[in-house]
Amino acid sequence: MFKTERLIIEKIKKNEIPALVKIEHDPDNCRFTWTASVEEHEKELENESILTLIIKRKEDKKIVGYMILDIDSKANRLGLRRWALSEKGCGYGKEIMLSLLDYSFNVMNMNKVWLEAYEDNYVGRKLYENVGFKLDGVLRQHEKKERGIIGMAQYSILREEYNML
Repeated sequence: MFKTERLIIEKIKKNEIPALVKIEHDPDNCRFTWTASVEEHEKELENESILTLIIKRKEDKKIVGYMILDIDSKANRLGLRRWALSEKGCGYGKEIMLSLLDYSFNVMNMNKVWLEAYEDNYVGRKLYENVGFKLDGVLRQHEKKERGIIGMAQYSILREEYNML
């Protein structure tokens, strides 16, 4: 699919789904992402409008994250359904987001990339804003989680905005 300076982002293989689930269900990640079972992820692989990607370090091919994308070719829109990393604080997030935007607009020819983030996901929201996403709005008290009823912030970046970065 695509590469960054330090990472390889490629379509997931069925035998890599347990690694995805482990990252997704990690307590540091599941606060901010939806979680699914191995079987649910396997079923997603059958859906042509869902693209599940695995993120590996180039140097040793160790799996360090995943991304699940919703592709709407009719509307030229790509949604980042969810993603998470097992290794934080080393700049992978920004590297991945910038490469995803480049791939989305310049290879997939999308017009819009969008995502949602829990309102209290301050680290993620700061990252999205730093790479050019605009806050479209907040769905107030939208999701009930163990930590309370939380708003969902919606972000997007348009091709024309990306080209101006």
